[in-house]
Amino acid sequence: MISWTDMGIALVTGVGTGVFFFGGLLWTVRRIPRSKHPRTMVWSSFLIRQAVSVTVLINICRDVWECWAVALMGFLVVRTFMIKGQNVGIQTDDSPKGGHAGPPLR
Repeated sequence: MISWTDMGIALVTGVGTGVFFFGGLLWTVRRIPRSKHPRTMVWSSFLIRQAVSVTVLINICRDVWECWAVALMGFLVVRTFMIKGQNVGIQTDDSPKGGHAGPPLR
């Protein structure tokens, strides 16, 4: 059993890691159109975000499964809020049926 302090630290760590990971993903996606080497940018961004996130979580949580569960919960809460904030996957009433909002397909 872990203490409330340890759970709080794990939650803050999970939230912070989620902000870093998904904030970095958003930053990367927004810069893909202007990049000269988008494939390199996407892969390097992924590897950096993954390495930093895993390293931080491993150093904080070690081998305590309760800590991992709380940190993952914080990570997923950030993911949920970032998706809601970007309105990803939400079809509004004014968009055409089928979800395609661009010019007619040929």
